[in-house]
Amino acid sequence: MKSAEWIWLPDACAPELQHTKHTVFDNREVPFAIVRFQKEFSFDAPICHATLHVSGDCRFRLTANGSFLGMGPAFPGGDWARTQSMPQRYYDTYSFDTTGKSLLLLAEVQLCPTLLCDISDGRGGFYLDGDVVLTDGTRYPVCSDDSWICCVCPQWKNDLFYDASAAENVWYSAKAYTRPHPLPSEIPVCEYRMIPSDESGEFEKIYAGTICCDIEATDPSEVRLIPYETPDLEDEAEVIRTGRDMHYEGFRIRSVGGIRAEIVSGNPLIRNLSVRAVSYPGLLIGKCTTEDNGLNLVMETCEHTLRICRQSIHLDSPRHMEPLGCTGDYYLESLMEYYCFDDHRLTRFDIVRTARLLEATDGFMFHTGYSLMWISMLKDYVLYTGDSSVITDAEPIRILLERFHSYENADGLLDNPPNYMFADWVEINGYSMHHPPKALGQTILNALYYRALLNASRLLKEPLFERRAEKLKAVFARSFWDEERMLFCSGKTGKTETNEWLPQNASDPVFTLHANAMAVACGICDGDTAVQVMKTILADPSLPDYQPYFAHFVFQALWKTGLFEKYAMPLLRRWIPMVEACGKGLAEGWIQPCDGYIFDHSHAWGGCPRYWLPRALIGLEILEPGFKTIRLIPRLKMPGLSTVTVPTPYGLLTCEVEAGKIKRITSPEEITILLSEAKTNE
Repeated sequence: MKSAEWIWLPDACAPELQHTKHTVFDNREVPFAIVRFQKEFSFDAPICHATLHVSGDCRFRLTANGSFLGMGPAFPGGDWARTQSMPQRYYDTYSFDTTGKSLLLLAEVQLCPTLLCDISDGRGGFYLDGDVVLTDGTRYPVCSDDSWICCVCPQWKNDLFYDASAAENVWYSAKAYTRPHPLPSEIPVCEYRMIPSDESGEFEKIYAGTICCDIEATDPSEVRLIPYETPDLEDEAEVIRTGRDMHYEGFRIRSVGGIRAEIVSGNPLIRNLSVRAVSYPGLLIGKCTTEDNGLNLVMETCEHTLRICRQSIHLDSPRHMEPLGCTGDYYLESLMEYYCFDDHRLTRFDIVRTARLLEATDGFMFHTGYSLMWISMLKDYVLYTGDSSVITDAEPIRILLERFHSYENADGLLDNPPNYMFADWVEINGYSMHHPPKALGQTILNALYYRALLNASRLLKEPLFERRAEKLKAVFARSFWDEERMLFCSGKTGKTETNEWLPQNASDPVFTLHANAMAVACGICDGDTAVQVMKTILADPSLPDYQPYFAHFVFQALWKTGLFEKYAMPLLRRWIPMVEACGKGLAEGWIQPCDGYIFDHSHAWGGCPRYWLPRALIGLEILEPGFKTIRLIPRLKMPGLSTVTVPTPYGLLTCEVEAGKIKRITSPEEITILLSEAKTNE
């Protein structure tokens, strides 16, 4: 019996299409190709069910007996600006019912990376392993081997240009080659829905997916399909040339709020303009409804944007499609998910894939501060799910923190990291807080480091990290506190080394809401000082504003200081004008970070109200991981009746709340609930 093998075009038939670059960050010019693989399996009795494990390099689209199954495989992860492959490659599992005595499998495999999250091992390949079950109960294996046929699809010039008039396909026998078998993906395959546009090409919401349409043409014609999230934010067009009737389905996943069809030549008719929307499977079962319709719209928009960012990895947005380097985005998305969905395997898989990246890079990630948030993401995953198996391999945590330990000075303060990014998507004093200088980023990075050390100490039960945290806390105030302003400055001034992501340092001290809120949120500033700091920064209009992303840390600081009740509601209501202006998806921000920048509307990183509003209404605190024991201390007194439903490992926790009082609780019997009243510092 043959076992599954990686297969590809024979070397002699297509020598130029054997190898490719690992990621789009490699600027080498390499050939693009989509290669088709096909085989029909025949049986003596009708088929009732099939299970297929499928992978491709770098991406594939699969059909069975003419029916679309999916696109894959699960992205391996990676980092911004990384030009190397990842240690692992994964296969997706498709399990489906079918009929008839034959199974025709057709896969289209893209050779060259074109998305930011595309990762190739450097060579094209297709892999399939599985079995079919017949109606008589017998089971037969199916696999990829040299009995398959394959061809280059000359119609695809790149993944945005399809020329139906190109030469006919030339078929070859596939060639098997030796390569490590892919690993099973730890998540289910994505689900797909066909969403039609209205007559003008608009969609009710923004979706992630592939563009589809029918084209009727009797003469040579060229059509451009231009997707956009909003009319002022168009993306690259997909170009189709044809001289006949055809159905078109794009190969690149797009972020689509509408499609503008443009006829370049000929007289074609374009019908059934639609998007095959793709997202991680799952029903929204967490609820948060109030008598404030504006906040309800915010909740709905956050939920939808979260859904389109949940793919086979969390995305910063389906317009950007970045790899697993924007950890702050994925961390905030995972927090939202705990209040929306009961499936957290995607978060776990992102944690694991990031751990593999840290092992491969000796703890280095492009966004220095974001890499520390990975430990917070891991800690909260254990807290909400009770699944501590994710930290069985603790080595990546140690690798990451030892790298940061190498950035410390003799006092234990981070003083010489490669950069201080990422802080926020705003500009302060002419500096971008994406990659601020030391004087605007050092305080934030040290606060994040302190929290990472404490979380690691608790997760791994290693006193070393707690001792480092205590040492850092002792020097933090001495280094950054300003007695005159009664605030922390944002970092030390003076000459520093510079690089592409570390600009020349500011010469004068800078005071920001960002540095002070982060110090409180991370706990390196606490007690009465933290309370006074928060009151000061929220009352000072001279301090630079922040984006929806950074609002999470402002809310976290308010929560820690007992000021949530007093200050949070006006901040939460900042989202209402944004979603009323465009409810198709969350805008990337509310302050233009630089001249000419246009926000996308598919960025879930700004969706923290979907985490903070339900949490505050019931005041949820998890005392034992996995909801074994929780405390409910409502932190908001909203008028009218609000209902909050939170998924737990044991089932749904539902609370009805009115004016800051819990009126009714329905919960699984496995959960022990303690009720308390909030203590405030108003």
